Amino acid sequence: MSAIRSAKAALRKELQAKIKALSSEEQARQSMEVQKKVISHSLYKDSKRVALYLSMANEVTTENIVRHALEQGKTCYVPRYDSKSVHMDMVRLHSWARV
Repeated sequence: MSAIRSAKAALRKELQAKIKALSSEEQARQSMEVQKKVISHSLYKDSKRVALYLSMANEVTTENIVRHALEQGKTCYVPRYDSKSVHMDMVRLHSWARV
């Protein structure tokens, strides 16, 4: 099991380095491409409930997807990690204003 964790940590570190090497313009362009693909995908369009994450620095920006989902009346869930626990809960996001 530790070999898997080690490999995942190494891969995560490698990907983070590659993302940091991208210009902010390129990161924004790639985020926009991902957003367009998600919003136009038939599974997303047909869904009534979606699970998303709230992006942080150097991640694909999800703000437009979250806003779109809420505007379309989809029920949105985001992960919440409790540092005192070993698991994540999915909690409902009722509006962008509370983020």
